[in-house]
Order: sequence, then structure tokens, then C-alpha cells
Amino acid sequence: DFQINYYSDGGCSNYTTQFNPSTDGSCYDYQADNVNSGNIVGCPTGGDCQCTFYEQKGCQGKHQQVMGVRWDAQDCASNWGPGWASVSCNT
Repeated sequence: DFQINYYSDGGCSNYTTQFNPSTDGSCYDYQADNVNSGNIVGCPTGGDCQCTFYEQKGCQGKHQQVMGVRWDAQDCASNWGPGWASVSCNT
């Protein structure tokens, strides 16, 4: 299944929670306490997934796009302090 993980650190290593947003490009609000980074950890198409993480609900404000399934910080959406409140994903 398509899955996003949230982390308490800024480098996608200290796991906090996970969720499964839609992959049709629609906005998915998901905010959790002590979240400073996020990444894609389940991509059913084998790597052709992308998500844009947003600082505010409703896919507004500061944002960062990440691609595919990666375990390194290169494909980690990091926003120290405010964290992430919503995401828009495509497969």
C-alpha cells in the first residue's frame, strides 16, 4: 500500500506515525504532534510516486516535493519547527 511516514527529527529517521493518503493528486490533511519530516515508504508502482508536503492544512504554504521510495535524507521532506500538515500525492 501507498504509505507516508512522519518523523520527529529533521532527517526522516525517528519514526512518529504513518498514514495512507490518496494518490490521485488530491489534498490530504494529516497533522501529528512532534513532526518535523516525512517521506514516501510504500510506492505500489515501484518508484514512480511523488508527494508534495505542505506546512499548512489544505495544501497551502511552504512546501517540498519528494519522489519515489528512498530511505536516505535526499528524498526526505524536512520542515523543522512547523512540520507538515497536509500532502498531495501522485502515482
